[in-house]
Amino acid sequence: MKVTRAPLNSFGADGTSATLTHENGQFTYTFPPLLTAEELQRQKDVFGQLMDMYPFTSSFSVTFPGPITETSENGRVEGNTVTWDDVVIF
Repeated sequence: MKVTRAPLNSFGADGTSATLTHENGQFTYTFPPLLTAEELQRQKDVFGQLMDMYPFTSSFSVTFPGPITETSENGRVEGNTVTWDDVVIF
């Protein structure tokens, strides 16, 4: 999925999805966890063997109009883009 030219107020409008804000000259992107720790463990319990048999990789990237100043510990910064690898979405 690629989003371009979308107004900032369209992000997070449903209260459950990602938000993108601009404040004091900085953009902040926040993506809420899709699963709680308990739900993730249940998914691993149910699908773990299947995932071992058919491994896959995934990534999620966000590109900003300027330099990245901060990211979560598992984000990888390259230029104006931050990427999270092995994103688990069920």
